[in-house]
Amino acid sequence: MKRLTVAVLLDNIHSVDKDGKSHDRPLTAPELEHVTQLVKDAVGFDESRGDSVNVVNSSFQADAPAPETQLEQVPMWERPLFQNLLKLGAGLIVLLVLALAVLRPMVRALVAPARAVLAPSSADDPALAAPARQAGNAATPAEPMQYEQQVTHARTLVGQDPKRVAQVVRSWVGTDE
Repeated sequence: MKRLTVAVLLDNIHSVDKDGKSHDRPLTAPELEHVTQLVKDAVGFDESRGDSVNVVNSSFQADAPAPETQLEQVPMWERPLFQNLLKLGAGLIVLLVLALAVLRPMVRALVAPARAVLAPSSADDPALAAPARQAGNAATPAEPMQYEQQVTHARTLVGQDPKRVAQVVRSWVGTDE
């Protein structure tokens, strides 16, 4: 080691009086000299090598705010929690609109054609009522018709009135939902 240079910065001494007020005071010359000697002993100071030790006293809290002043409150809409909740709410609204605007009409379009073929066609035309009653005997209104029963019923309807069936198929194709 050729040379040792040490610098030490000390804060003022903080004290509280009997009224509870805080006071700062700088170190006195004897106190600074005592700290300088402690630092020299701790680092192995050797003047013949050209070592140097500097001890300086300064207040660390020069810009500390007064205790009476309050920190400025951040508006609620600028807080991270509020912004996260706002994003979550916007996402839920988008999902709700998507469900109501897209999924609901799709479900209606899938359910409505089955009702249009089975219920109205047999009720409107007495010629088609007999096959519907025959198919109705096999499956009660409380039970859903099995696939084979539905196919048999559809074939019967096509054989009885092909024009009406063609009209129903056209309405299915023409639905825009």
